[in-house]
Amino acid sequence: MNPLLMSILLIVALTVFGRAMIRKIRLLSALEPTDRINHLKERLKNMVILAIGQKRLVGRAKERSSGIVHAFIFWGFCVLLIRSLNLYGQGFQEGFHLPFLGDNYLLGYLYIALKDIMEGDCLIDDHLGNFSSIRSKTKTIARYLRSLSGFGVDRDFDGVRSIARRRTVQFNSIL
Repeated sequence: MNPLLMSILLIVALTVFGRAMIRKIRLLSALEPTDRINHLKERLKNMVILAIGQKRLVGRAKERSSGIVHAFIFWGFCVLLIRSLNLYGQGFQEGFHLPFLGDNYLLGYLYIALKDIMEGDCLIDDHLGNFSSIRSKTKTIARYLRSLSGFGVDRDFDGVRSIARRRTVQFNSIL
């Protein structure tokens, strides 16, 4: 890729990102100040366990399967981020690679294998998430349609109207 074009794209992307971050930092600076440096060891431990380990998502018994899928998607995108960094570098210099991740290193070959596995995993997990979402919405829509079948029996028109309004709001919120 042309380094000049890559530089222009990078400058535009960083400008958009910077503007968004400035707005968010201004919003955060309006809040009450707090000491974020205290308990640094505990905070780093929690970051590793909760953010990188995805403990909250995987630890919930009720949502464990979706949590595991989400965790694999997260880890997959972390691995794919390394590939993106390599591609950015190759936009400026042909043959660029991050240290120890080139073709000359064993770690580079292991990374390529892991990247391919995680790409497949992200695709599969994305499809599982979409299927699960469609399945749960289908069940909700089916329950809604079944509830509509009882309206002809009810003689209280105002009660039916209020139930129909509530059901319509619930139905519209799914779509």
